[in-house]
Amino acid sequence: MAKKTSKRKPAKKAKHSRANRFMAILAIIIIVLIVVSYLFYSSWKNNAQNHLEQNAMIVETPMGEVHYASIGEGDVILVLHGIFTGWDFINVFKPFASSGFKVICPSRPGYPGTPLSSGPSFQDQADLIKEFLDALKIQQKVYIITTSTGGPVAYYFATKYPNRCKGIIFQDANLRSTASSLYHPETNGQPFDFIDSEGLNSWFNIIAARYKPTSYMNRMLNKSTFYEKSKSAKIAANLMNNKEEKEKLKEWVDLITPSSLRKAGTENDLRNLESFEVIYLSKLNMPTMAIHSRVNRLTSPGLPEWMQKQNPMIEVYSYEGLGPYFWMGDEWEGLQHKMLEFLKSSSEFKVIPGISPFGKTWVSRADGAMLSIDQNGNYTLDFPSVEDTDPWKGSIRLDNNKIYISLENHRDLCNKDEGIYTFKIQEGELMLSAAKDRCKIRKERFTDTWFQL
Repeated sequence: MAKKTSKRKPAKKAKHSRANRFMAILAIIIIVLIVVSYLFYSSWKNNAQNHLEQNAMIVETPMGEVHYASIGEGDVILVLHGIFTGWDFINVFKPFASSGFKVICPSRPGYPGTPLSSGPSFQDQADLIKEFLDALKIQQKVYIITTSTGGPVAYYFATKYPNRCKGIIFQDANLRSTASSLYHPETNGQPFDFIDSEGLNSWFNIIAARYKPTSYMNRMLNKSTFYEKSKSAKIAANLMNNKEEKEKLKEWVDLITPSSLRKAGTENDLRNLESFEVIYLSKLNMPTMAIHSRVNRLTSPGLPEWMQKQNPMIEVYSYEGLGPYFWMGDEWEGLQHKMLEFLKSSSEFKVIPGISPFGKTWVSRADGAMLSIDQNGNYTLDFPSVEDTDPWKGSIRLDNNKIYISLENHRDLCNKDEGIYTFKIQEGELMLSAAKDRCKIRKERFTDTWFQL
């Protein structure tokens, strides 16, 4: 009798063959998806880079090349952008161009187009801004609006070149060295994780903002504000139900990508913040406004109050808002109005009534002491040779008919307190009279009539 042959083995082979074919097809699909995704990513990155290169204006300065954007006509508003952005941050301030201003926003060193070598330190960048304005033949005073890490640059520019600055708005600006720690993920989980060399994380951010806007907005608020998670989720949902706000989110993500082109500037800003500490805000002798979102995790707590304590002339405006995303939400329109109102009132602000005591040397009629004041308000008071006293050095700032005097090289005499004096210049003589000065020795020295040398 013939033996029956088994047919199971071919069935196993067929099943195994089908599994192999399935895995092969799956592998091909995965490879195709990876290739297609990479092609889309490469196309996006090239387009983004081309946009930044082709749409920026370029000017050469003695310190290096600067890429910038300019919109509108009228009095100049110079926007000094903060961390993560660049010249394209000008898009946030389009409403100001529509209100009769010329808005100019340069990329600070290390940000799109402007090489880091043009100005590595905040002080260098202040000098670069002066050269930038010179190259554009802008000699009149400009208004400055600055955010986050642009704040120190605005401070140095305004104190070194006060004759070029008409007024400043510090919008959630970083003006203390403690601010640097607020950007690091190991401390507060802040949004520093999207910065990478190739910009791949940026592409994922673009996709998330377009296809999962509510989740992405919620993530931004969780990382950048003090809102509780439940409130962040509710705010994000309400915002993304608004078509205009959804477009603003997409525009913002475009402003911080590709991160690879903003990496050098971002890392440089953080290094500079480590050692930055403003001490003499009293040197700001132009109209100054400090605006602060109380829920902003990326600025030092109590910053506006600290600023106003140093300089009582600084106008402070605190609001709740959305942290660093001040141009989003219901409060943006009111904030615009507040800023424009300040800028327009600043144009009527008279720092020096008629004749200035700056840039001159004055001699005391009482004892012959010589008071030399430079154009920036820095002074040296030399005493008669019969007095064995080192020269006093300090700074002077003006507000209408009042003069604020600080003594900086002999703090043991007057601490950090400023003396407030009224002044009048008539027939070549400067008359100073103490209005309020708790430092007795300074009061005795400055209350006098001085003739111009």
